[in-house]
Amino acid sequence: MRRQKITFFLIVGSAILLVCIASVCRLALTSFEPWLRHFSTEELQVEFIDINKDAWPRIYSYDKSNDPPEAGKRMLLMTVKITYVTEAEGKPIGIAASDFKVIGEGGIYNTNSCGWVPNELYGVVNPNDSIEGAICAQVPENEKKLVLVYGVEDAWIEIPLPE
Repeated sequence: MRRQKITFFLIVGSAILLVCIASVCRLALTSFEPWLRHFSTEELQVEFIDINKDAWPRIYSYDKSNDPPEAGKRMLLMTVKITYVTEAEGKPIGIAASDFKVIGEGGIYNTNSCGWVPNELYGVVNPNDSIEGAICAQVPENEKKLVLVYGVEDAWIEIPLPE
């Protein structure tokens, strides 16, 4: 009985958390200025380079073992350049596509749902250096007002994507 109560509260708590996150994301989506190319924190600058709004043909041609998008979804392939800007000597920072999420009106979409991706963002960026790579996510075909979010610890960068 106790195990059932714990399971119930974990499920209800997770659902409440997801509803709160979705509410905050919806509020954040309505408050963005028009799309810009550069976003930064004190140490990291993210430059949005390119977007392919229907990347399945490119993903498939890169690796034929990749699965097609789920029904009603499309693959979104974004290229970014991350620069570690610091005046002090800092430690290298590991960066991966999985550090990003795509947020839309319909929810939060993981960036590890496309299979093998050409030039996938993964590596270490040293102080005063850059790394460039691709990030892919499956999103609903009709999803608009998407935001690419990078977040590690207390550093968050939000980039509204062009429609």
